[in-house]
Amino acid sequence: MNYVRSSNEKSSLRHSSKEMVSTPKSKKQMDIEFGRISEQEMLPVLDKVFGEAHHKETLPSGETHEFDRHDFWNATRTKKKELKTRRIAHTDYSTAVVNNSKIINQDPKIAYTYIWKYTDGCFYLDYDPALWTEDNGFYVSMMKCWRDGQCEEQPVMNVPRRYLNTLVAV
Repeated sequence: MNYVRSSNEKSSLRHSSKEMVSTPKSKKQMDIEFGRISEQEMLPVLDKVFGEAHHKETLPSGETHEFDRHDFWNATRTKKKELKTRRIAHTDYSTAVVNNSKIINQDPKIAYTYIWKYTDGCFYLDYDPALWTEDNGFYVSMMKCWRDGQCEEQPVMNVPRRYLNTLVAV
């Protein structure tokens, strides 16, 4: 998937100008806390919906993987899940986005699932290289986002909203 095109849509990763005002916590700290809270909330939901225990940071063996590329995995590390939490409704944009670095160089022996938690529900899509193609409307674009107080562009995979499956409705 080397195809990259510009996106005319606003970034669903952008932050409001109100959030960028100086606060006692840095923007990075607030984003990390926002993500951790979302991961904690979603862990029991994933266990129930997918019918198996999901792990974050520590496996039952005690092995630690704090900085894994994906957020959750099963005990045998044959399934990985990535959670993207957004402060918007899923209908605000025609595509859901995930950092392209989460898509490239995947291990073919591992099943990957991408989950988007929006203000109006949670949605998911399993990664299938036969589906995730330009012919099906999937494409990579450069998107501006804030990281460590700096605006930068990064490649993101655009996933057409029509392929998303409802995980939890609100």
